Amino acid sequence: MKFYDSLKSNYENEITKVMQTELNIKINSEKYKQGMIHLHNYYCIKGRCDECDIGKFLYNRDFVNEPLKIIIY
Repeated sequence: MKFYDSLKSNYENEITKVMQTELNIKINSEKYKQGMIHLHNYYCIKGRCDECDIGKFLYNRDFVNEPLKIIIY
């Protein structure tokens, strides 16, 4: 796990780009990027936003940016 934690991300993909933008965060490790991809695949794609704390946070805001809607649906 220490090795995995120490890996710096050398790539970007659309899922992590959008999630970083929506959440206003910077993901610097492979571990967290893989975690975001897992959440996207387990919750977002399946329309289970109401079961995910991040989904609840995003949809309780006054707006949701268009790119996130494209990836979810």
